[in-house]
Amino acid sequence: MSKETRTYKTGEFIYQEGDASDCAYIIEAGRVELLKNGPSGPARIGGLSKGELLGEMGVLDQGPRNTSARAETTTKLEVIPRADFLKMIEKDPQAALKIMTRMAKRLRDSDEKLASTPAQSPKAPVTTSTPPTPSPLKTGGQAALPAPPVAGGALVPFMPIDPQTVPMHHLNASFQRQGLLDRLVDVFRGGRTAARRRPRTVAITSLSLDAEYDQRPYLLETLSNLDGLVTRATTNDFPAPPEGIAVRDLRQARLQARPLQAAEKADVLVWGGEDAEGRVISMYFSNKTLPDTDEPGFFPQDALLVVPGDFDETWGALLRGAAMAAAAGKPSTDYPLLPILAEQAAAIALQPPSSLTPAEQATVRAMFGHIAAQAGLAFGRTQLIDAAIQCYQAALPDMPHETTEDWVSLNKALGLLLLERAEKTNDEGVLRRAADAFTNALSGMQRNHDPRAWGNLHVRLGAVQFRIDMVSGDEQALREALSHYQTALTAFPRFESPWRWADVMTAIGQVLQVYGDHLKNTDILQKAVDVCQSALEIRSAEASPLLYAATRNNMGSALFLLARHTGDPEYMRLAALSFRDALAVHRSTGSGGPLARTILKNLDRAETALNRIENRRVAQPVWAGGDLPETSQD
Repeated sequence: MSKETRTYKTGEFIYQEGDASDCAYIIEAGRVELLKNGPSGPARIGGLSKGELLGEMGVLDQGPRNTSARAETTTKLEVIPRADFLKMIEKDPQAALKIMTRMAKRLRDSDEKLASTPAQSPKAPVTTSTPPTPSPLKTGGQAALPAPPVAGGALVPFMPIDPQTVPMHHLNASFQRQGLLDRLVDVFRGGRTAARRRPRTVAITSLSLDAEYDQRPYLLETLSNLDGLVTRATTNDFPAPPEGIAVRDLRQARLQARPLQAAEKADVLVWGGEDAEGRVISMYFSNKTLPDTDEPGFFPQDALLVVPGDFDETWGALLRGAAMAAAAGKPSTDYPLLPILAEQAAAIALQPPSSLTPAEQATVRAMFGHIAAQAGLAFGRTQLIDAAIQCYQAALPDMPHETTEDWVSLNKALGLLLLERAEKTNDEGVLRRAADAFTNALSGMQRNHDPRAWGNLHVRLGAVQFRIDMVSGDEQALREALSHYQTALTAFPRFESPWRWADVMTAIGQVLQVYGDHLKNTDILQKAVDVCQSALEIRSAEASPLLYAATRNNMGSALFLLARHTGDPEYMRLAALSFRDALAVHRSTGSGGPLARTILKNLDRAETALNRIENRRVAQPVWAGGDLPETSQD
């Protein structure tokens, strides 16, 4: 291994955030401080001393330096070129594990210290009806972008910013080979090469009817050599338009894109065309996402991005991120470069060029939102998720409602992200924002056009309203939850979609159970029992033991409440029988987890109540005022 040493004076930078990562260092003497750009400028996030490794992260993930390193004292470093560093860790798997552990700790410490650094600008107050303003996204090589102010419960347009040019040139070479970080993991696994996913194909159609002005060659170059993707021009194209037509009819092309994608055997088809003046190019990223997909961070079937007709490398990160996110379709760790691309695309996404119209800027923000949401969920980057929410909220007011599919897709994406956040915080305001987003999405849908997608949105709204009641005790939310679930049943008839029908019936039983307890109405509680019994005709112990156990537990909870409100001990015996049955079936699968603990706790409550009944007779059973059983959520 070649050896080179370098000496740095106190206060001298060894490298700065955003520089290319061409080597790592071992500190032979002195101390080094690590800095990262934050809301108030560079923040100290740690220090290293003699014998410690420096700069290994950029070498491993093939990205730019994500911190700055500055000598705290006169410092002597041994330089380890990338190739020599790789050989070193391949020979020593234990060293690979130590490096990975140190990297994880350094990332965590960096996030915690940046989060605790106060921003210079004041933030809007948080109320119960307004979700917290998303944290400003911190971008590599520049200060954090300011969060837009919140007024009247809605995000207003972004304040002007002056982003620096994001250095992208160094990424091209690093995309050309397998990631060193992947190889590091392989070393720790014992030197065996892990099975890699099939590279996904991105096929690009012509983007202009005039070959002289067609930007496809430049887009092919921009998307070339991306790890995990194979990018090529389509072998076929859209049918030629009638003579005298100078631009492609994008509405007609949208109908033809799916068959063309299938013929090309492409995972992603990038297609579109320029406007009559050649001012802008509308690019659609069509993938294989199903239209009724409702997973947070999903990439829409046909996501639109409008770029200037003469777009250049400043759009590179956004275009690369769009291709990767479209290929993944949903949050996935297959593309570890996606968070880096998201951060580098933030500047142009949060402040698109003024040459674009508001509606065109909305497509830029929406596309960034899809990339950031996917990267944030896949890699646990909360700031990216917040940035996605920011951009979705900013894009929607400028998106024309006549583009119904895009309007629906963006509202659904926003609702899913808000719900994801609310499930961790139980924030009523965020839940209500999610409900508003789903309601807006439904306003652009017709049941007959896509019954499953329409029904699934009603299920989502039912779940959100039910959760709002659980957080706030709002009985109106319960009634709305019940209404949405009952409406969803019309999209999932039992004879056509028996399992989805059973899912919705179980949810209805859960709402009826809580609603009946609120009103102390035994008829509603009996209806909850009956609904669960119907769901069990599909969710049988033989067909799906875990779903059977969950539904049987919910039935037991409804019976427990019937016993409480009627004073009839027979209901308590039936409740205990339900819990025993659920626990036995659950245990037969060898599964544990929260469901097993919930069933066991409910069984203990029911049996305690039964023992008291059998041991003594009282005017009002002791269990009548005791703790309530817990229901199961699938």
